[in-house]
Amino acid sequence: MKHKFLLTMTLLSALSISAVAGEYENYIKEAEGASLEKRIELWLKAADSTADNTKKLTMYRQAYELAKRINDEKSILYLADTIYKFPGVPEAEKQEARYQFLVVARNSARRTLNYEGRFSRLRIVMDGVTPQDYKDFLKTPGITPEREKKISLMLASILHDYNLWYQEIELRKKLLERTDLTSTERQDQYLILSSVYLSMNNMADSVKSLRSLLAIKSLTPDRRIRTLIILGDTFRKGYGWYYYPNAEQYKEMSDSYKAAMDLSAKRRRGGYYNQALLKMIEGAHFLEKSADVVKLCNRYINNNKLVDGSTWKKAKTLEGTHLLKLNRYPEAIAIFEDLYKYKHDLANTCMSLGQSYYLNDDFSMALGMYDEAIVELGMDDSARPRQCKNWCNTLRGLLGKKARLDAAYVARAKRLNAEAKAAGKAPVVKVNTPDSLNPFANQKVPKKKPKTMEDLMKSSDDGPDLLGGGLNLD
Repeated sequence: MKHKFLLTMTLLSALSISAVAGEYENYIKEAEGASLEKRIELWLKAADSTADNTKKLTMYRQAYELAKRINDEKSILYLADTIYKFPGVPEAEKQEARYQFLVVARNSARRTLNYEGRFSRLRIVMDGVTPQDYKDFLKTPGITPEREKKISLMLASILHDYNLWYQEIELRKKLLERTDLTSTERQDQYLILSSVYLSMNNMADSVKSLRSLLAIKSLTPDRRIRTLIILGDTFRKGYGWYYYPNAEQYKEMSDSYKAAMDLSAKRRRGGYYNQALLKMIEGAHFLEKSADVVKLCNRYINNNKLVDGSTWKKAKTLEGTHLLKLNRYPEAIAIFEDLYKYKHDLANTCMSLGQSYYLNDDFSMALGMYDEAIVELGMDDSARPRQCKNWCNTLRGLLGKKARLDAAYVARAKRLNAEAKAAGKAPVVKVNTPDSLNPFANQKVPKKKPKTMEDLMKSSDDGPDLLGGGLNLD
């Protein structure tokens, strides 16, 4: 009985092995006529169906080579990792598999990494790979210089994505010491180093990196222009937006943008020219350099006479605003009248035009513009409609008082002239012409009228948005 049992078990085992062997062969045979993607899948099933490690490794290798040929990233990652961990694989092959695994993992992650993801400090998941995996590979004995360079560049990029700035800076400095970097790779290192320093509010080193980049003679004209614009941005962002700049820092910013404009004009790059000019305008605006803003806006407007361009109109708005700050009211009126004809941002244009007329002593026109601004603002839930109504009421009071005084003067002048005529004398005053006899005829400035644009805005709790939103170029 015992012998019969053993014989039965042996037969069952043999049948099972035969079935598995048959399954393995069937997968291989089926793969011969399948598509490339399906072939990889069948080879993997064949590897799973056998206990023979030699056959397993053969299937993995075949599938791996095919995956590389058709650039199937998911299969490459799985098979490269499998071969790397498979027992008995030669060290050279393991290193090759690990190298491919790290390269594909980084490239795949870079394609799926978007701008918002990086700057909202989201961490990147690269199929379970971490920066430490790249650091470990750099320690592999016998690694070639070319592979060491490529993995180092990838590691620097990963550290940048993870915001590990101090580690990234050290690595990029080491990369810049290499002699096998291409010209483009070297330029990229300086440019990225500058952005990292800027993120850390290290303006001095950020500027130093950009100037090292500009010192490279092989820099293309377009990249030189872009670098000069970035250098100007560094001075503007580093000193103009967050701190109070001194004259030297403002000059550095302006010089960088001007150099970019000069090179753009020489190379006929109108887009770069306008970009640098608009950034100069924006920088001068934030630093309250009103005279510079007016001059630069005028240059931009003359170079871009497209009245339907929104940036062109915003540049005119900015020019008009700074003309008010310079107390050049008639010129500001001309600018805002022009914008009014184009129906540009009517609510803000009407308010700005009203302020211009008000400061230029034309209260009737100012009242009309404020009234129109109230209509344009409509159901605006900000404080601007209320402020406009307050200004209108004030102006109506002033104009009403002046009208009453003028009427009293005219009545008095007529009476004096009638008395002179009855006595046979010449008329005393001209009724329709302001005269020194009328103490109110030449009174144009109200007693409480602010003298400058700054005083006007300080005297108002809810002043108008005279900038119309600014250029908003970034």
